[in-house]
Amino acid sequence: MPETKSIPVQQATDFNKVHWPPHNRRQGIDWDQQDFALGAYENDDCLGVAIYKIVGGMAYLEQLVVREDATHGGVGSALMRAFESHAADLGCHVVQLETAETQAPAFYERHGYTRIGTYEDGRFHLDWHLYRKELSPLRSANA
Repeated sequence: MPETKSIPVQQATDFNKVHWPPHNRRQGIDWDQQDFALGAYENDDCLGVAIYKIVGGMAYLEQLVVREDATHGGVGSALMRAFESHAADLGCHVVQLETAETQAPAFYERHGYTRIGTYEDGRFHLDWHLYRKELSPLRSANA
């Protein structure tokens, strides 16, 4: 039986770069993950950020954070519109995200997201909701 042990993340990443592509090729997949971030600014003052990944026609919003003194002023909504527009421009057909029950479910639902599942008693013993929204690829940024 092989021994398992902790290794540096970079070593695992290098291993994956060599051994993962053949698995994907057999499935007809070219796994090209792109990482992005957007900032919402007023002059040179950053009010919020969106961090997300895009792979295989799907965008995954990892974090949307608005400075506490800038909440309820449209910053989060502006970041959501920019995130969705960028994802659509890159050919994404769906966006997905998760949020804790104590964070922003109502915000995402107001922006057209549908809850597709809940991880009960997840991180920090909170329920985490998984949301999804269909996009129209190549829609205009003003839509």
